[in-house]
Amino acid sequence: MPDPAPAKFEDVVVALDSSISMRAKDFEPSRFEAARAALKRFLEVRLTTCPMDRVGLVVFYAFALPVFEPSTNLRSSISSVGQLRVLGEATNLGDAILKAAGMHGSSSPNIESLSRKILVITDGTFNEGPDPWTASIYARSKNIRIDFLTIGKLDESDRSAIGKVTGLTGGEESVAENSEELFSKIVDAADRRATQLARP
Repeated sequence: MPDPAPAKFEDVVVALDSSISMRAKDFEPSRFEAARAALKRFLEVRLTTCPMDRVGLVVFYAFALPVFEPSTNLRSSISSVGQLRVLGEATNLGDAILKAAGMHGSSSPNIESLSRKILVITDGTFNEGPDPWTASIYARSKNIRIDFLTIGKLDESDRSAIGKVTGLTGGEESVAENSEELFSKIVDAADRRATQLARP
């Protein structure tokens, strides 16, 4: 049976890890600075190649904080990302999923030609808040797919949590072990047109 046709439009809420571990210097100049630069690139690619798509942002550490609602406004979004900082201790993936899913709004998940996604950018150590798998049940109820772009080497418990979330929501995990891989994979995630053209 053939795969369903790709959606014409997509709303993405990025959940960016802003915990203290993101200050590590194994990425240049740090994990957080590399992730922030990659997020700007994601916005540039997605909102210029698919100008009807919308992108929103949540940051998370011990808490998850909405930064901006899904929008097509590239300039405003880039400006907001430029002001982001590392926030504090702990990593609350469950709350990040709930806040990001909530930012997708209360409209019907079955709108024709619209897909919804959460993209989590994180270095792991999920040690605070609600169970991520339970939070992902809420996301699935809204037909939201959850993808991960992970930074560095995560431990087995983190990999297990990510596997449960992606398995439940139909998402995927990409792993970046250096800044070059991070930029390559974020562009792959952003360029939705190229992904569609690559489909058989």
